[in-house]
Amino acid sequence: MARKAAADGGKREQIAAAALECFLEKGYDGTSVRSIMKKAGGEIGLFYYYFQSKDDVFEKALELFFSGYQRDFAEIADSVYRDPFRALTRFFKYMQEETIRFRERYADKIHRTVRWAIRERTLTIVTPYIREILGVVAELGARLPLDIDVAAVMLAHGVGSMILHEDSCWMENRIVEVKKAVHLILGTSLEQAELLFPVYPDKEEAASIADLAQAMQEYYPGFEREDFVQQIAEKLEKKEVLAIRYQGSIGGCIAFSHERREIDFLAVRPDCRKRGVAMHLLITAMAEFPADTELSVVTYREGDPLGAAARCLYRKLGFREGELLTAFGYPCQRFVGTAPANVLESRKLPCVDSEYENACHYDMMREEGGLTNAK
Repeated sequence: MARKAAADGGKREQIAAAALECFLEKGYDGTSVRSIMKKAGGEIGLFYYYFQSKDDVFEKALELFFSGYQRDFAEIADSVYRDPFRALTRFFKYMQEETIRFRERYADKIHRTVRWAIRERTLTIVTPYIREILGVVAELGARLPLDIDVAAVMLAHGVGSMILHEDSCWMENRIVEVKKAVHLILGTSLEQAELLFPVYPDKEEAASIADLAQAMQEYYPGFEREDFVQQIAEKLEKKEVLAIRYQGSIGGCIAFSHERREIDFLAVRPDCRKRGVAMHLLITAMAEFPADTELSVVTYREGDPLGAAARCLYRKLGFREGELLTAFGYPCQRFVGTAPANVLESRKLPCVDSEYENACHYDMMREEGGLTNAK
C-alpha cells in the first residue's frame, strides 16, 4: 500500500493525462487501454494498478480536463459575495470565452462522443455555482419567481447549453433574446434588469454623465461642466466609473479613485430612484478595491436634510462618521468604510429611514483632485 501511495502522485496523473489525449482524439470507443499506456509509456499491467477499467480512467480524465475550469468557476461564484450584481454575467461570459477557445483548439480533433460527454458534464458542474450566485442575489432582495434550485438548473441547461451548442455568431445575433430568457427566469423585466446591473460606461458617454451631474448642480457647489467632462473622461480610461443605463441613457453613475481610495461621485436620475440603484452602484464600486481596503466619501453633516439619505446609505454598508470639514464653504463630513469581503456580512441594521437607498441625496466636491459627488 505504501508503494502505491508513493507512486499515486505522479504516474496515475500521467496515465490520466495520456488517456485524456486519446479520448479527445479518438473518442471513447476508439480508445483502448493499450493505446493509453503506449502514450503514457508504461505496461498494461501498470494501468490496472491504478485504474479498475476504461470507465474508471475516463472519469479521471474528465476530472483532469475540468480541474482548471472548476477553479475558475469557483472563483467567479465566490466573487458574488463581493460583486453580486455582475457575477452571473461574468460567469456566462467566462463560459462563452472558454467555449470559443476550446473550439479553436479542438474543433478538428475532438471526437463527437467525448464532445457530448464534456457538454453534459459541463452543465452538471456549473449548476451548483449558478445556484450559489442566485442565492446571494436573492439575499440582497431579488425575488425569484421559481424555486432557486429550479432556476439554477434552467439557467445552466438553458443559457449554458446554448453557449456550448451554438457558435459565437449565433449567440451574438440573439443576445437580446437570450437576456430576455434570463430575466424571465429571474422574474425581472428588461426595464427592471437595466436598473440591476452596473457596467463600465463607454468613452462616448462622458457627456451623458455630465448631463446627469448638471441636472443636479443646484444641490452642490463647484460644478463646472467642462472640467467635469475632462475628469470623467480620464476616469473612464482608468475604469474608475460605473453606470447603470436606463432607457437609452445614463440612469445612475458612480466614480471613484483607486489611488485615493475614495468615492468621488454618485448620482441617480430622478426617474430611477426608489429602485435601489444607489445601493447597486456603491456595492459594485467597493468590489473594485481589494477586500478590507479602507475607503472614504464626503457627504453632508448630521442634520442637513440633503445628507440624511446619503448618510443612511453609507451606514447601511458599514461606513462610519469621520472628520468634519468644509468644502466650497459648505459644512461636510467624511465617512470612512471598508471594502467588504462579504457584502452580506457587512450590511448593518436597517436605517430609520426605510427608503435610505431610494431617496435622493447629494455629496460634495473634494477641493483637491476629486469630482462632485451627488446622488
